[in-house]
Amino acid sequence: LGDVYKRQPYYKEILQAGIIDYLILGNHSMMDDHHQIIARFGQPTASNMYAYKDTAIAALNTNMFSIFAHPDYFMAAVPVIDRDVIKVSKCLIEKSISLGIPLEVNVAGLRNGKRRIGEIDRYIYPNKEFFKLAKKMGAQFTLGLDAHAPYQLNDDHANSCLLYTSPSPRD
Repeated sequence: LGDVYKRQPYYKEILQAGIIDYLILGNHSMMDDHHQIIARFGQPTASNMYAYKDTAIAALNTNMFSIFAHPDYFMAAVPVIDRDVIKVSKCLIEKSISLGIPLEVNVAGLRNGKRRIGEIDRYIYPNKEFFKLAKKMGAQFTLGLDAHAPYQLNDDHANSCLLYTSPSPRD
């Protein structure tokens, strides 16, 4: 998050000047002052999970971000949804609701296929349990394709999988 604070004047300047319309927060890792990665948020440790929460909330509190991309990223390799996972999820969802920032349901995790996590094969994200909780709490959502190549804009497989991984209107 140090980079967010170091670049905050730049981000504010380009937002205020109208050079860009909005910023999207994608929280993947944490670096120290020497730009060395000290935490990878897709790794399932309690310290990474809480660091993810703290850095995401600090970034959201800058009021520079309009969308929170794959907010469930910290759950990518979590084998069991336990009390800590629920606690972190609720904190992130509550913050997004209080700031009016939509949570992105990210299709890239579907495009990359299922992986063995713990005892089950599942997509790394979107995490259905996270989004069911977010829906129950009243969060707003946006869909993100996370396309890194033009052909990924029309990915029928990932788009059809989304129907099976997202909470239904009845959830």
